[in-house]
Amino acid sequence: KFFQKRITILFGEMGFRQDIINASMTNELDPFSIFERMNQMTRLYNSTDGNSFLKAFKRLSSLTEDLKNDNLITTLFIKEEEKILCNLLNDFRDRIEKEGSNFIFDNFQYLNKLTKSIDEFFDNVIVNDENIEIRRNRKILIYQFHKIFNENFKFSLLEV
Repeated sequence: KFFQKRITILFGEMGFRQDIINASMTNELDPFSIFERMNQMTRLYNSTDGNSFLKAFKRLSSLTEDLKNDNLITTLFIKEEEKILCNLLNDFRDRIEKEGSNFIFDNFQYLNKLTKSIDEFFDNVIVNDENIEIRRNRKILIYQFHKIFNENFKFSLLEV
C-alpha cells in the first residue's frame, strides 16, 4: 500500500489526472508500465474518438447489474443490435487474448466500431423488455461487456 500511494503521489505531481492514475494502476506495481498506461489513457481520454467511446461506456455502466454466473442465450436475441454487440464482445475477448489489452489504445477504428455498436444498441434496444428472459439476457450482455472493459482498463474509474 505504501509503494502504491507513493507512486500515486509522484504521478500526480507529474501532472496526471487522479482518475487516470487510478485506472492505470495494476496489481503489479511496475512504475514504467503504469506510466505507459497513463500516457495511453490520457491520449484516449483527450481524443474525440476516445471521449465518445468513454461516454458510450458510461451508458453500459448505468445499466450494469451483478450477473456473474449467468450465460448469454443467443437464441433470445431479437434485435440485430444485440447480435452485433454479442459478436463484438466475443471478438474483443479474442483480440485481448491474441494481442493483449493495449491494442485498443492504438486502434481508434476499432474503438469507433465499439462506440457505434454500444450507442446503436442503447438507441434501438429496450433493455427492460416485458419478457423477463429477454430482459435478463440483455442485462447479461451489458454486464459481460462492461466487465471485460473494467477488468482490462478500469474505464469506470474515469470521469467523463
